[in-house]
Amino acid sequence: MRFDPPTLFVVLVVSMLTCTGLLLWSWLQNRHEKSLLWLSAAYAVAGAGNILLALRDTIPDFFTIQIANAIVLYGIGLGWNAARAFARRPTTQIVPAGAALIWLLLALIPAVSQTFEWRVTIASLGMATMCLMAAREVWRSDPSRARVAVVVVFTVHAAAVLCRIPIAVIGYVNGGIAVPFEDPSFSWFAIESSIFVYALAVLMVTLVKERIETRLRAAALTDPLTGLPNRRALFDRANSMIAHGARYRRPTTVIVFDLDRFKQINDTYGHPVGDAVIRAFASAASATLRAGDCIGRIGGEEFAAILPDTDEACGRIAAERIMRAFAGGVADLRFGRGNCTASAGLSSAPRSTMSIEMMLHAADRALYEAKRLGGNQLRTAAALAA
Repeated sequence: MRFDPPTLFVVLVVSMLTCTGLLLWSWLQNRHEKSLLWLSAAYAVAGAGNILLALRDTIPDFFTIQIANAIVLYGIGLGWNAARAFARRPTTQIVPAGAALIWLLLALIPAVSQTFEWRVTIASLGMATMCLMAAREVWRSDPSRARVAVVVVFTVHAAAVLCRIPIAVIGYVNGGIAVPFEDPSFSWFAIESSIFVYALAVLMVTLVKERIETRLRAAALTDPLTGLPNRRALFDRANSMIAHGARYRRPTTVIVFDLDRFKQINDTYGHPVGDAVIRAFASAASATLRAGDCIGRIGGEEFAAILPDTDEACGRIAAERIMRAFAGGVADLRFGRGNCTASAGLSSAPRSTMSIEMMLHAADRALYEAKRLGGNQLRTAAALAA
């Protein structure tokens, strides 16, 4: 099948400019995702460079060869910046501008500027290197389903660009390629480049969409003040932990904490101080519990901890450690150790045969008894039933 190279070149340029607009529009909907803006700029610049390449034999070669390739290299460098922006790494103009400058300096050498195969070799090496650098940056970003696809697209395009080198050298050995854009091999490179342009744009938008969805899911399951799981997330994890314990006949313990005299603290010192107290408890509990334990905020000043593979005796030890750590941690807030404490109620299922709702209900009853006794107390559901 034969293709018309100039027509395919026009398609490539149109593809770049179309994706420029689409990416810019996507960025306007998600302005915190700078990667879309960088990639839009990359396509715009590379598209301008390709337009100059298309003007070969109509304007001086200095603009259609040296300047055009420098612009294309700079545009690909902006694509590298897009990958770094997506990976939450600092962007810089030094690398894109440096790639373009190196090309311009090498193009001043007569053996390069006057020899087609040398120009193709140097430009192709520069472009492929920038694509592989961009693939590496994307690979270092947050794991996602589309990340691997973006890395593959960058890598395949780099390989395709490098394939231009042997074709240029073979053409030179066979007598040279008189008109580069009219050579049949260019048709396939133009098709591959057009596919690359569209595929990369779609995949980058997909990556951004996945990141936004992940952030929204995390926000829906996270308490914004403490960063702990909220009630919904805690229940989800608790059900999984209890089911695992029931399967292997292992005990599970639930501890409910409530900050003593919290309303008085809020009324006396203000909500910012109250928020600081809540964060202090969250920090003390997170630092005290084991990696496999889970604690979440289930109400205003109420927290619940799920301790898998933990019996009542070990649960008591863990609860008392958290209460002591909290009382010590708020000393810096100038309340004094006796003015800011926590009460706790504990419920334990020897073989995890109870549901999370049943265990929380039992722990709440124990907590109510601890509060009734004046606070800064730990009571267990087993003691109430005895």
